[in-house]
Amino acid sequence: MVVHTKAASRITRQPAAPQTAEEAALRDIERNLPALPRSVHGVTFRLGENWQGEPAMWIVVQADDDLKPSKKKLETLQAFTDEIRQLIFASGITRWPYVDIETK
Repeated sequence: MVVHTKAASRITRQPAAPQTAEEAALRDIERNLPALPRSVHGVTFRLGENWQGEPAMWIVVQADDDLKPSKKKLETLQAFTDEIRQLIFASGITRWPYVDIETK
């Protein structure tokens, strides 16, 4: 699992195992992540399969808990996740990127 947080301002990795081309592409994406919006505390990526057994990845965004976010806040979060998805599509990773929002 890879974590990108404001506090650390770097990517934190668990002990490395040999990387596949897909994992190497994901590391490149992590190094090129856009700046985190103020309401976002971190981003993690998980690889797995979706409910149909197809290869998938999850972009897990840790954000402030806000029951009534402003339109501006939602637009900022959407633009942030869209930018990450574009990095994924451009990388050649063929897994579909799902976005999960976790709140604090």
